[in-house]
Amino acid sequence: MLVLYGGTGFIGRHICEGATRQDVDLGVISRSPKMDFLNRLSGKVSVGRVGGADAEDLLQRAKTVVYLANTTKPSSVFKTVTDIVTEDLRAVTGFMEKLYTINPKCRFIYLSSGGQIYGPDYRSLLLENNALNPVTPYALSKLLNENALNYFQSTHQGSITILRLANPIGHWQVGTSHGLVSAAITAAIAGNTLTIYGKGENARDYFDVDDFSDFICHLHAAGNIPSGTFNIGSQIARTEQDVISVIEKTLNISLNVNFESAREFDFPYAVLDSSKAKKELGWQAITPLQDSIKKIAKAVEHKLENQI
Repeated sequence: MLVLYGGTGFIGRHICEGATRQDVDLGVISRSPKMDFLNRLSGKVSVGRVGGADAEDLLQRAKTVVYLANTTKPSSVFKTVTDIVTEDLRAVTGFMEKLYTINPKCRFIYLSSGGQIYGPDYRSLLLENNALNPVTPYALSKLLNENALNYFQSTHQGSITILRLANPIGHWQVGTSHGLVSAAITAAIAGNTLTIYGKGENARDYFDVDDFSDFICHLHAAGNIPSGTFNIGSQIARTEQDVISVIEKTLNISLNVNFESAREFDFPYAVLDSSKAKKELGWQAITPLQDSIKKIAKAVEHKLENQI
């Protein structure tokens, strides 16, 4: 069984859809499962609530667990490091201790931050062995979690795989509080103004999260999953201005943009080298940005129509 811990957020929903398309035996553990979404899936999904006996049963049956739960986001602001430790780090280490107790051979996949964790000082493709320089509480929490998981790996009978994600995009991102691409498409279709922090020259790489959901299913089906840390991205650098231009051309629409002062966590460059993941895990971003934009635009139009 493939078990998603925190599986009804943006990325989790895409993995759920991909898993049911591929007829994967799927379990979802969440504090507040989105049953309206899960009941609409084409396949059977087993659901457990955090802390419940049904969740423990799912973990016992799991071949692979993907950890999707997050208590922070890039724009989160904490007063002290203690806040971070008591939130993300305690959640991850507590989960691993429970998983060890009931299913020590389970393969574990953790989703980390591809851009934030490396810091602001790079201007070329980021490699997994580059020095790490987290400058925000969110990035520090990811690094602390990675270090804790590396510690657990020394005694874990299964594999622990850390995936540092670049910028996933998809239709379930619509209406959430993050994501330049979905925010820009929504503003363009609704006729609203998009706010950009800085001059629109920050370079990022974007990949379709449906590609990622297929990749997770591929890893689950594999006999073994290599332990280690891997970048996941497209390796294509695009600035905010580039993204806006592609959206306008793809949708044949103009976008009004308002530029505000830059934020401290918006780095000039965060583009990942994913060649290690391609070679060792079989990862590849295959969906063109234009196709992703069209899929997201349909979701935006559907959402706006239902609001009328």
